[in-house]
Amino acid sequence: MKIILKYKNYIKNLKNKTFLLKKLKKQTSYKNLKFELDRHYKSVDVQQSLIMYVINITLTNKNTIIYVTDIKGNLKFYQSTSTLNMTGKQKTKQPGALLRVLKEFLSNAAFLKNKPIALHFNNVKKRFILLLINLLKNILFVKVIRIYNFLIPHNGCRPKKIKRR
Repeated sequence: MKIILKYKNYIKNLKNKTFLLKKLKKQTSYKNLKFELDRHYKSVDVQQSLIMYVINITLTNKNTIIYVTDIKGNLKFYQSTSTLNMTGKQKTKQPGALLRVLKEFLSNAAFLKNKPIALHFNNVKKRFILLLINLLKNILFVKVIRIYNFLIPHNGCRPKKIKRR
C-alpha cells in the first residue's frame, strides 16, 4: 500500500510539471515566461520536486560516512563510524561497520520516509552496493542511484612493467 501511495504522489508531481511545461511552451514572450514561472513556483509546495534528498554513502581509508543533504546541498543529517565510537579496523574493513552505521542512520532519519531520494555511493565495493540497494529499496523511495568509485589507482598511458625472471 505504501509503494502505491509513493508512486501516486510521484505521478501527480510529474503531471503538474508537464502541465506547467506545456503552458510555458505556448508563451511567446520571455517576460510572460518569467512571470509565469515566478507565480507558479511561489505557490507550489516543496514536495513537488522530483528528488528531495540525496543520501551519500562514503567509504574512505579511515572512516565510513553516511550523510543526507537536500537538493541545494544543505546538510540535513550526518552519521559515521566515529560517532558510534568505533576505532581502527572496525571503521572500514568490516561490512558489519557499514551495516551498523546504516541501521543507526535509518533509526534516526525518519524524515526520509515516503520522500523521493537519490543514493550516491563513493568508493563502495560492488558487493556492498548491491547489499545496500536491496536493503534501502524496501525502506526508502529511491529514484536515482549514482556510483563514484575513485579509489582505483590510475597508471596513465604508461604500459605495465615487464616482470623480470
